[in-house]
Amino acid sequence: MSEPAEPSTFARLRASLDMSRPSALGALLVLMIGVPQFFINVLSIQSFTYNLRYHYVATVLAAMAIASIEILAVGVRRYRALPNLVLVATVVIGAFLAQQAWGISPLSDRYGRAYWPAESPRHEVMREAIDVVPANASVSATYNLVPHVTQREFVYEFPNPWRPWNWGVKDEQPHDGGTVDWLLIDKRVLGRNIDVFDALMDSGSFEVRFEDSNVVVAERVNDTVVTVPEDPPS
Repeated sequence: MSEPAEPSTFARLRASLDMSRPSALGALLVLMIGVPQFFINVLSIQSFTYNLRYHYVATVLAAMAIASIEILAVGVRRYRALPNLVLVATVVIGAFLAQQAWGISPLSDRYGRAYWPAESPRHEVMREAIDVVPANASVSATYNLVPHVTQREFVYEFPNPWRPWNWGVKDEQPHDGGTVDWLLIDKRVLGRNIDVFDALMDSGSFEVRFEDSNVVVAERVNDTVVTVPEDPPS
């Protein structure tokens, strides 16, 4: 017997909103916290940005949770104990059922299907590499490292800014590669962008300051203008 078809992502989002409506929609101002991220997610061409299993919906769900708390507080001030218990039970049961149906926590059947990275010796290498990069330096880092170095004015997902990659609107107005002083690279995830990394290193503009287990940190040593190869067709 085939498994029943799963609801679409938008159906899941609608169902989540329906579960929270009695409480969350009563605090519209608090819900506004999640509105910008909601539109960023649903207007993206990447389906995982509006899939409940990924962290991109965390801000939206957090806004809904805070709004639920706010409306419960209103209930506490206005009603007696029994209606308050009903409101609290509605929120708790709704959250439990939603987590069980679509979440990735141990409460859910989907827990085993989630991506839970196991501890690896490379993690310590990556931590050491991150520590090499000065706190305020401009940096271009591969996608698996860039979230850990975002507390600075200029930070790019490599191969940006030399080759537009997940950049802006239709790759418009890329920045000057001369703004980058450090490279933080996991060579295992470069894919076809290895040619950009090789061109930068071969130019003599950067010197390696750390290298271990295919993780490389390089510092800019001169202002040589580097012309990188055109992006080959995928």
